[in-house]
Amino acid sequence: MPIKTPKFWYKQNSNNIISFILSPLSVLYQMGHCLDVRSTKTQSVSIPVICVGNITAGGSGKTPTIIALSKLIKKSGLAKDPYFLTRGYKAKNKNTRRIDGHEPPHDAGDEPSLLIRHCKTILSANRYKGAKLAQEYGSDIVLMDDGFQNMSLKKDISFLVIDGKTGFGNHKCLPAGPLRESIN
Repeated sequence: MPIKTPKFWYKQNSNNIISFILSPLSVLYQMGHCLDVRSTKTQSVSIPVICVGNITAGGSGKTPTIIALSKLIKKSGLAKDPYFLTRGYKAKNKNTRRIDGHEPPHDAGDEPSLLIRHCKTILSANRYKGAKLAQEYGSDIVLMDDGFQNMSLKKDISFLVIDGKTGFGNHKCLPAGPLRESIN
C-alpha cells in the first residue's frame, strides 16, 4: 500500500499538533544527516558531474528537469556522450551497471527506464562507482538524478528543483515536514 504525503507537511500553520509532536524526531533526523555528511568521504572523477536534486521528500520534477538538461547539453554541443547516473529507486537489481533499456521497469526501476530513452544510463546506489563506470564507458559528463544529499561523489554543479506549488511546505525536516535538510 503506497504511503500518502501527510497533509500537515504543507500547512503553513506552525502550530500543527502532529508536526509539533514529531519535531523531536526531526532533530534526530537532522543530526543523523549532519553525521552522514561529515563522515562520508567525497571522491572525484575526471569528468564533470552535474547533479539535479531537491531538498524535499517526494517528487518535485527532478527527472523531467534532468531530461531537459540532457537535451540542452546535447543540442548545445557541451558534451558528446552524456550519461545519466541514478540510484534506481525501487529497482529489484541494484547492482552497479549500465542499463540497456530492455530490462523491465520493475528490475531497473521506473526512473532509469524513463531516463534510458534519452541518454545512456548507469544505475548505481554507490554514486562514485557509477560515475567511474560511466567514465570507463567513455562518458564526457555525468548527469546525476537525485543525488544532492549524497556526498560520496564530488559535484561540479548542483541544481535544486523546487515544486512551485508546494515549495518547502511547513519548512520542517522529516518527519515533521517534507524537508530532507534544513533550509536555515
